[in-house]
Amino acid sequence: MNDDIRPWDAAAPLVRAAQRGDALAMDDLIKLVTPYVTRLCTPIAPADTADAVQEALLAVFRGLRGLRDPLAFYGWVRAVSVREAVRVARRTAGPAARRAADRAALRAGVGGRRRPGG
Repeated sequence: MNDDIRPWDAAAPLVRAAQRGDALAMDDLIKLVTPYVTRLCTPIAPADTADAVQEALLAVFRGLRGLRDPLAFYGWVRAVSVREAVRVARRTAGPAARRAADRAALRAGVGGRRRPGG
């Protein structure tokens, strides 16, 4: 891969193809973002990282057709991944761990709780 190509530029053609139903492009896209999703989910749900990653990738798979701008793919994946990691961490943890997950989500740049209407 050319070093001058930004990751979101490289992903955009795969996003477009996957949105059109190309299963191989979707597979390539999931493989491409799995390490990124894992890095995002690990500090938020350290005890359940594998579950959080799986839930996040499933949400990416299910929601990809709704993504309007393929160049926004990585930002969208980040938001989806953090949301799913917080959800997994909150589901399996006690109150102290829930607060820690919320703090980790805030450090990741995405709120742990959804705003009304959002």
